[in-house]
Amino acid sequence: MAPLNTKEQIECDREIRRQQDREYKESLAQDVKKLRTKQRSVAAKLRRDKIRDYRNHLKQQSQPTTFAKPLRLLIRFPNGMRETKTFSAEDSIEKLFDAIIVHDSCPPFFAVKMTYPNREVFCAPQWYADIIDEEMTDDDSTPPPLILPTPRKSFAEESIASGTTVFVQNIS
Repeated sequence: MAPLNTKEQIECDREIRRQQDREYKESLAQDVKKLRTKQRSVAAKLRRDKIRDYRNHLKQQSQPTTFAKPLRLLIRFPNGMRETKTFSAEDSIEKLFDAIIVHDSCPPFFAVKMTYPNREVFCAPQWYADIIDEEMTDDDSTPPPLILPTPRKSFAEESIASGTTVFVQNIS
């Protein structure tokens, strides 16, 4: 092979450098993608672990069963299971969340709805709303955070009457 003149050699070296840069960028992009996938997987596991730990904590606590103003609610789960729970009308609405999440039929990520009036019941604590926001964000975009009203209202303030049916909907 005949030796290349200086101009041709320089152009050949530049082309090799461009090709190496392209290959490096492609490899870096693949590595970043793998790292993000792993980070998402670890974050998802941590979210599920936090929910599991909260469930276990609730299962170890005893719940009082007598109330001055009993309020009976029927809770329906996505798998068709039903459970009737009794609360006090003055209890915080967050007790509904606790009663739902402790049940074995409850999915890890859920929303609570009523049919009459047709509306969502925001009974989850803020830490759970943050977990839902993180879980529902699959890409790098950031949705508006779900900020729950505080302080938590009672069943009476939320106009939830005895005999109401609430539906647990899987949102994952």
